[in-house]
Amino acid sequence: MADSNSMRIPTPVGGTPMHIDGVPSILFAIAYGVLVPFIVARMFRPGNRSALLVGTSIYAIERVVVYSLRASQAYGATRNTSGGLLIYLQLSLAQGYITMAQDTVPLLRVMLVHATNPPVEDVIEPRHPEVKDNPRTDPTNKSKMRFWVRRAMDVLNLGFLAATVPNGVQGGKYKTALHNQEEADKLQRFRYASTAVTLLFMLIIGVWTLYAYFRIANVRRAAALRILTILALILPVPIYRFATMHFTIPDLLFTGPGSLESGSSKALFYVFHCLPEWATAALLVLPNTRKLFRTGAWGDWRGQDGQKGCVAARKEQREEKERKRLASVNVANGTGNPNMSSVV
Repeated sequence: MADSNSMRIPTPVGGTPMHIDGVPSILFAIAYGVLVPFIVARMFRPGNRSALLVGTSIYAIERVVVYSLRASQAYGATRNTSGGLLIYLQLSLAQGYITMAQDTVPLLRVMLVHATNPPVEDVIEPRHPEVKDNPRTDPTNKSKMRFWVRRAMDVLNLGFLAATVPNGVQGGKYKTALHNQEEADKLQRFRYASTAVTLLFMLIIGVWTLYAYFRIANVRRAAALRILTILALILPVPIYRFATMHFTIPDLLFTGPGSLESGSSKALFYVFHCLPEWATAALLVLPNTRKLFRTGAWGDWRGQDGQKGCVAARKEQREEKERKRLASVNVANGTGNPNMSSVV
């Protein structure tokens, strides 16, 4: 146990809630609340429903709770420095932008797969002199390209665990970090690791999307621009976190330099951390993302071209049942062959 006089703990991102946090917290709770009806309505509209946005949708709904709790703390009689509540709010703030950044991976995957095997009406001339191939030619190479795109997206998706796991580990260390310098130092390293990995993968997704936009034939430009816009909106969050996470304080009630409790510090938090998250969530859940990216209900979940999608499998089952039913009717009427279903 370190001497309490020499303890330095990582400053909570956004500081601990004070009276000044009340109004902006209420506004953000309302702003996220506005998104909830659209999220719920999308679940019940088959043409808009998409499992690819489940992470962002859950995060947006959970943010209503987060900002409501922050507002209740702000207007409390005394500053609430409860360890459990502090941990929850800090982990939620650390995870939200990671979830939205990761939700661009399946969108990028669908976009690239469609670019190598687009519907006939989507086939266009290459936009760049170096792009010579036609997406309908050399199907073997295109199939291989789709295979490796899917493998790369799988790796990219798993890579986000390197951001999520350190963020989760923070939960186990936060409470002890308030009283133990060694644990406090570990907590600081985990915060940096989570943010650094997320920023790295965001840059990889951005570079890949830009490459597809300029160099791959038949990529939907509007879809690529949507991914780039999402990344641009969420980019200030990890940058802000890098700029503020180095601050430390002796205890949670400290309001001096490095505590992020001043009016200007609070303003920067809401402008560069909270607002970009809300704008990104709104861009993902308000427009018809499924239609723009042609994701279907489940996106491109197949490991290879030969696997049937859910819709195709269900259609095949219905057709088989119908063939058997017709065969049974014909047999009953004496006009058919009992083995008709196997012949059809």
